[in-house]
This record gives sequence, structure tokens and C-alpha cells, in this order.
Amino acid sequence: MGLIVGLVFGAISIVAGIIMAIMGAFVSNIIIFDSVVLALAGSITANTLLHIHPAFCLLIGIGLFIGLLFLQHSKYGFWIIGGVLTLFWSFAFGMITYILSDDKIWFYVVWGLSAVFVAGLHFYAREQIV
Repeated sequence: MGLIVGLVFGAISIVAGIIMAIMGAFVSNIIIFDSVVLALAGSITANTLLHIHPAFCLLIGIGLFIGLLFLQHSKYGFWIIGGVLTLFWSFAFGMITYILSDDKIWFYVVWGLSAVFVAGLHFYAREQIV
């Protein structure tokens, strides 16, 4: 019985550690996190929708990552990509809240607050780079 409890707590600890690592990456440098997420999404989309070989999808993902980092270091690229992704992440947080609470007021409050928070993360990461 103790072995089962230990395995369950071990599995919970591993999952919690992975979640905390992802959250830490999100907060510590959101520009790199955004680039990684978009590169993964682009390479997975290239594989599933366009049926491109996974080796080429890896190269596409690497190219997207480097291209997005370059764009986010430029003046206009930062505003375009940072603005769109701020809206995306804040909407995602609001939607998660709406799914969990089924309350539109909480959706709008979390969406607004997280938009301010994520925009602040983008500005902070931009200042660290420059």
C-alpha cells in the first residue's frame, strides 16, 4: 500500500514540476516562450495539415523560432507579435476561467487583468533584451 501511495505522490510531483517549469519559462522570458510555442505550432501544423516529413518540420520549427526571435527584436515586430500574443494569452486565461466558472463576468475580469500582466511581461522582457 505504501508503494502505491509513494508512486502516486511521485507522479503528482513530476506533473507539478513540469507545470511549474512551464510557468517559470512563461514568466521569466515570455519572448522566448512565445517563439518556442509558435515554432512548435508551426511545425506541428506543417506535419498534420501539409503532410510534410517530420525532419523538414523540425527544420521549419527551427527556422520559425529564429525568425520570430529576430522579428521580436525589431521595433515593429515586437509591437505586432507582442500585441497579438498578449491578446491570445490573456484570452486563453479568460477562457480557462470561463470554462471553470461558467461566469462571463469572471471571464472579462481575468481577460483584462491577464492582458495587463502579460503586456507587462512583454515590456519587461523587451527591456532585458535591449
